[in-house]
Amino acid sequence: MNLAWLYFVAFGTTCLALMWLAFHPAWQEWRTPTDCTPLAVFPNYTSDIDHFAEKFRGVALSNIAGEILAAHEIFEHVPEDLNEMNWALARRPLIAYDSIKTAGPVRCKPPLFVQGGIEASSGDSFTALFAQGSIRLGPDSEVLEWAYADDVIYLGEGSCALRRISSATAVELDKRCCFERISAPVVRFGVAPDGVPGTRRPAPVEASFDDLPNVIRRGDSVHMVRGNCELPEGKIYRGSLIVTGRLLIGAWVEIDGDIKARKDITVGAHARILGSLISEKQIQVRHEAFVEGPVISETIVYLGVRAKLGTSASPTTISAGNIFAEAGAIAHGTVWARDLGVVWSI
Repeated sequence: MNLAWLYFVAFGTTCLALMWLAFHPAWQEWRTPTDCTPLAVFPNYTSDIDHFAEKFRGVALSNIAGEILAAHEIFEHVPEDLNEMNWALARRPLIAYDSIKTAGPVRCKPPLFVQGGIEASSGDSFTALFAQGSIRLGPDSEVLEWAYADDVIYLGEGSCALRRISSATAVELDKRCCFERISAPVVRFGVAPDGVPGTRRPAPVEASFDDLPNVIRRGDSVHMVRGNCELPEGKIYRGSLIVTGRLLIGAWVEIDGDIKARKDITVGAHARILGSLISEKQIQVRHEAFVEGPVISETIVYLGVRAKLGTSASPTTISAGNIFAEAGAIAHGTVWARDLGVVWSI
C-alpha cells in the first residue's frame, strides 16, 4: 500500500511539473507583459500600398508638432541651404520644411519627408520618400522601397521604382522606367508617339456568342467555347465568355461582359471590353483598346500605345508576373507587376 501511494505521489508530481513547464511562460507573460510592441511589417508583406506612407506621415507630423517620441522616431532637419546637407551622413529620418530642388546626385538612405514638393536631378536614389506636394525625379533615378505624393509623381527616363509608389493625383513614368507596384487615380506610361497606325471603324453589328463554333451555353449570359476562339472585328457581344484555348478579339469589337481564357488573350486595336479580362497565360491589349474591369494574368500583360484600362470613376487593377506598357498607355487604379514592369518605347 505504501509503495502504491509513493507511485501515485510521484505520478502526480510529474504531471504538475509538466503542467508548470507548459503554462508558466504564458502565465508570466500575462502577469508581466514583455512583448507589447507590434511586429514589423516588411515591404514585401503587406497588401496595402499606402501602409508605410501613412504611418510615416503620422510620425513626421508628430515630430513637427513637437510630441515626445521614441528615439528611432526622432527626425533630423534638412537645412534650407542644401549645399550644407551631407546626405551620406544622415542616419535618422529627415524632414524638409519647404520644397527642395537638388543640384546633384543624391543618395538618401533614411526616409525623407518633404513639406512641399521635391525636384531631383538625374541619378538620385531614395529609400523612402514622402512629399506633401509633387515628386519629380530626373533620369536614371531610383526609389528603393516606397514613394508617396499628394500631388503628381514623375519618374524620368530610365528610372526604377522598386516595391511601391502611390499618389493621390497621378503617377507618370517616362520611357524605359521599371516598376513593381503603382497606385494612383491616373497612371501614365510615357508619351504616345505621333502617327499611331489606325484603321477605319467598320459599321458595328450586333452578334451573339451562340453563333460561335463549339460554344456551350452555361447560363443566361455566360457562354463557353472549347478550344480556340476568334471574334470577328466590328461585332458587338453582350454577356460573358469562357474559352478553354486561345482567344483573339478582333479590332473594334465591343463586349459587354467578362472574359476568361485558359491560354493567351489578344484584344485587337480599338476594341472595348466592359468587364474583366483574365487569363492563365499572356494578355495583349493592343493600341487604343479599352478594358474597364480588372486585367489579371499569371504571366505577362502587354499594353499597346494609348491602351486604356479602367476609368477615373471606376478604377481597376492590372496584375501579372510581368507588365510591358508601350508609351501612351494609361491605367486608372493599381498596376502590380509581381516580378517586373517596364515602360517600353523605341
